[in-house]
Amino acid sequence: MRIRQVQRRDAAALQALQQQVSPDMRGDLLAVAAAPIQVAEIRGGVVGYAAALPVPGLPDNAELVGGVLPVYRRQGIGWALLQALREHLPHSYHCLTFAIAAENAPATSFLQAAGFTVHHEEWEMVWQGGDASPLLPALPFGFTSHHLDGKAAAPLFRHLYDTTFSPHPWYQPYSDDELFSLFPHQGQPHFLYHQHEPVAFIWYWLEGGKHGVIEPVGVIPAYQGQGLGRQMLYLALANLTKQGARQVKIGTWQKNAAAIHLYHSLGFHHTQTITHWELRW
Repeated sequence: MRIRQVQRRDAAALQALQQQVSPDMRGDLLAVAAAPIQVAEIRGGVVGYAAALPVPGLPDNAELVGGVLPVYRRQGIGWALLQALREHLPHSYHCLTFAIAAENAPATSFLQAAGFTVHHEEWEMVWQGGDASPLLPALPFGFTSHHLDGKAAAPLFRHLYDTTFSPHPWYQPYSDDELFSLFPHQGQPHFLYHQHEPVAFIWYWLEGGKHGVIEPVGVIPAYQGQGLGRQMLYLALANLTKQGARQVKIGTWQKNAAAIHLYHSLGFHHTQTITHWELRW
């Protein structure tokens, strides 16, 4: 068994491996700029991989993704991959994070043995759409909603996001560069104005033609408690349904009782709990 850095000739093997060991991981890992990737090779075949992906808003964090083919597990390959990956991480990283379904016992055992600890748990919630778009209530008097182009959207989104979430533990500030890299794949946020003042935002997009995603939605503190978050969610659900979404996913920290109550009231249902682990140094 040999641990080495990934090479361009590994592209097809790496993609096939992703589909087997981490099917929820979408996209081409080799296309992620500066993402360290280590692979495990046995008799010329790639049997495992570990990669560190940048985390938007947390420049010193990297998301650990990877896995080992089932037939080769419990042989120390995952541990060897993790150690090699850490040796090749940029010096700017001081934390590895890993997200798994709460019931994934083998992965939990590996993370605990490797020194990871639980940071928080998130609820994944899903809204199942019907044949018709949800009715969109009229905006309160004096409120309007707008899309902006990328250059204008990025600084406004950052300002509203920071104002809304900076006091909370789930705050992950974005940079303009991160937003510009995400806009082509995830569309651009929708903003709510009162008179000429921006007061709320929501970011939503369509994946795979049938699956909508909402992340995040927020209302600045001075305008909270007026039903504007609900209004923005109705807007997103209506537009995503018109685009062909049959279901819409949203995530929230398990401790965020207010958000969970709001999502439940709109028909979202808890589908799974994701545990976020971290390793700091």
